[in-house]
Amino acid sequence: MVKLLTPEGHLKHEEECNPQNGYYMIPIYNKGKYSLKVSAPEGWYFEPETVDFKLDGVNDPCSKNEDINFFLTGFSIHGVVDGGSGSGPAGLSLTLKQDGKIIDTATTTEGGKYSFKAVAGKYEVSTGADSSVCISHGKAVVEVKNAPVMVKPNLRIAGYQFTVAVTNNDRPLSGVKVTLYSELKPELENCQAVTSPINGLQNVKFSCAIGSTSEKGHVVVPCLPSGVYYARADYKDGETEFLFAPSVQKIEVKDRATKVSFSVTGFTARGRVVVGKKGIAGADVIVGGKKVAETDANGYYTLKDLKEGTIEITAKAPHASFSVEKNTLKLPHIKISDVKVETRVDTNATRPGGKCPIIDGLGVGALFSQSVPERVSRFEVCGSVEKSASEQIASPLILKRIDSADTVSVRPGPDGKFCKMVAPAKYAISPADASSTLTPRSLDIDVTTGAIHNLRFTHFKTDAVVLVTCIGTCETLSISLLHGGTVIDTVRGKDEFVFQNIGPGNYRVRIDEGDRACWEQRELPLVIEKVRPQPVHFVQSGFATSIKLSHPAQLKWSHSDKKQLKGDINAPAGLSSICVPVQGRYHIQLISCMNFDPQQFDINVASDHVYEAKAMDAKITGTIKSTGGSGFVVKVKSGAGERDVSVSANGQFSFHEPLTSSGDVILTPHSATHLFDPSNFALRFRGDCAENVVTFVAAKGIFIDGSITPPVSGVKITARHKQDVNIHFETVSDAKGKYRIGPVRRSEDMKITAELDGYAFNEKPGHVGQIISTKLSKLTVVVSDMATSERLDDVLLSIVGGKDYRSNSMIDKSGEINFVGLVRIYSRKG
Repeated sequence: MVKLLTPEGHLKHEEECNPQNGYYMIPIYNKGKYSLKVSAPEGWYFEPETVDFKLDGVNDPCSKNEDINFFLTGFSIHGVVDGGSGSGPAGLSLTLKQDGKIIDTATTTEGGKYSFKAVAGKYEVSTGADSSVCISHGKAVVEVKNAPVMVKPNLRIAGYQFTVAVTNNDRPLSGVKVTLYSELKPELENCQAVTSPINGLQNVKFSCAIGSTSEKGHVVVPCLPSGVYYARADYKDGETEFLFAPSVQKIEVKDRATKVSFSVTGFTARGRVVVGKKGIAGADVIVGGKKVAETDANGYYTLKDLKEGTIEITAKAPHASFSVEKNTLKLPHIKISDVKVETRVDTNATRPGGKCPIIDGLGVGALFSQSVPERVSRFEVCGSVEKSASEQIASPLILKRIDSADTVSVRPGPDGKFCKMVAPAKYAISPADASSTLTPRSLDIDVTTGAIHNLRFTHFKTDAVVLVTCIGTCETLSISLLHGGTVIDTVRGKDEFVFQNIGPGNYRVRIDEGDRACWEQRELPLVIEKVRPQPVHFVQSGFATSIKLSHPAQLKWSHSDKKQLKGDINAPAGLSSICVPVQGRYHIQLISCMNFDPQQFDINVASDHVYEAKAMDAKITGTIKSTGGSGFVVKVKSGAGERDVSVSANGQFSFHEPLTSSGDVILTPHSATHLFDPSNFALRFRGDCAENVVTFVAAKGIFIDGSITPPVSGVKITARHKQDVNIHFETVSDAKGKYRIGPVRRSEDMKITAELDGYAFNEKPGHVGQIISTKLSKLTVVVSDMATSERLDDVLLSIVGGKDYRSNSMIDKSGEINFVGLVRIYSRKG
């Protein structure tokens, strides 16, 4: 529509443009200054918007028979950024890009509304480079053709920028790892389920590693979904671990970018007391005269709550003394000097009561950012030797180093007990007299990590019996006898095994791997004193076979013939073993939210074959809530294609998405009578099952029963939503001029237009859908060859007349053109 305005802005006249060629004509009866202004539909852009001119009857465009033209320069691309509650934030920066180049920028207004201007083409809508929020999908792709475009689905805010700042004495600290914890699984990378309780955090189920701080001491998550999180900072430099305040921060991401800070309050350092490369267990660590730690089984210890400054550190252990070392601690790199060993060994000294010699020195290494172990000079080897009836004193022993030819003679005391100081190494200890009846004949010992006590050499020997009870006939098995970590003997057999000539000691017997049976226990203790021990008994519990699954599933098994034999296990992803009571053929069924290939199969037990099953798709479910609707359908669009999913009577719907699918899965509910909130839903598919991902609320819509007066049939009726161009309906009036449109939420939201050649239509003010029809005059021009009467095309036809009316049109292949709504007689020239 073009409006004629006075200099004061008053409307003098307005005229609709010809829908076929865009021509308009406005009568002006008085000379003076005027303005022509385009009043375009929302989302249509013309240049210029306004043309000012002076009508003087001589030099003005009208008097010169010149057209005043307005040019269509583009259409709007508009939409809403949804913050999750139906509206979005104002002030959000958005960009419109084409082939990577920024075409236009926009800032959201109240309610998250935005609009761009663009010509025909394909574009991407995304957040600006400096935006502190992110939208779903990262971008939306739209195509402008010949009308404004509304971006659907709405750009939904997927999250907000989250920043963590870490400092030490107000200085940025780089390299600090930050972890987020949450009850719900966030849409972040590097997230995994929490499998064990975490100190200071309750009910968290997922942990996400979000990165390490930069040189500026920052970690930035560009897109953190709304929700409640817990953040924890961790820093390790070698064996040094920093302590932060607060230790855990609760974060609630809601409607804006969030920033949290951590500061260093101290540090924790791990050290080790070692000999060679192995640790010494049970040594006390002393700082400032107080015990602050004890070494673990591997010789490690931890000093907590350290501050920058000077500390004194030493250690304490039986029969050992340690130097006191002063250390200056300064972040970020901590190095504590080695604690020196003060070795004073008196090999002639004995403990009261004839006990072992006293050790005056051991070694300790203090490990923080670097590890430099100390060396121990001597360790005790202690035990006893039994005297025979004919012996006055116990027989001597020989200690021989495994890595050299060095030997050490050991002479027991009158009571048969002995202790010998030896250098750290591995040894073989045996009776010095090769003809002696002492047992064991030789024993390997490891003195590299600590003292050895309670060695026993005796003249007593016995046999140990191991019994095996199998289901049916036992296959050939291999059972080993172990003393410490050393295999003493291995015997092969079926149901009875005998280990001969064994001296007193604590042993273990083990069924070696390689059989296809399940056992109540695969390893049992064997204690031999000065009597023959009771037999050790292994009992078979079933037969094993291997299953390999791509994803976890409940595995149900049943015997093909003996139906009473059945059971189930929760099988993990990967290779696992199932144990069944008897051999034979079994039927396997996989129960999961995924479909497997195969879902059911038969296996033979016990067989060496590994049975495999691979998941093909994952189940996704949702709900439609309605007070009385039925016949709903959910349209699913994804990388796997489009399909319709029916909705059950209780409102539940489900479908399986192939694991090969990628990208977002768009769910759009449809009904002939109802409308839905939300109108659609985008699910980011990650190859996992998803239960009740969305609940659509269905509300019964209304229908607009319209009419055309006087009645005209065959009129094309178009109804468009005034705000959302994606909501539109089309229908045709019947013989009585009646039509129906819907469902819609409110009739007032719809703009209804009617179209039929030869008629003008106007909606009755205040009555939605009630249209007044006016039959227009019609001029039909046929262009033909005079000689042959054959119709001609590609002829330019101009029609002018009246008050400067002009129309230039090309004749199409029909050779005919119609001019509708002419109210005066015009002259024709061509």
